[in-house]
Amino acid sequence: MGYLYLMMGVIISSAVLPAALTLMWKQQNMIAATLSPILGLTSSLIAWLVTAKKQYGNLSVDSTGSKSVPRSLPLSIPH
Repeated sequence: MGYLYLMMGVIISSAVLPAALTLMWKQQNMIAATLSPILGLTSSLIAWLVTAKKQYGNLSVDSTGSKSVPRSLPLSIPH
């Protein structure tokens, strides 16, 4: 179930801001409300898959669903 929730977050998160602005902002136009979720989905999928490929060297359920921090990334920012 963890992988499903991770994938749903990547897919759905790009539509949250346009949906909220459509309901609460009078200047939101139809083109922005239509294209921004599509562009956001495309961007988030590309970022997710490229990150998994760079960190683990392959694309698999294990690499795209991993919650662990790879050893090549620092755990804190040095001062």
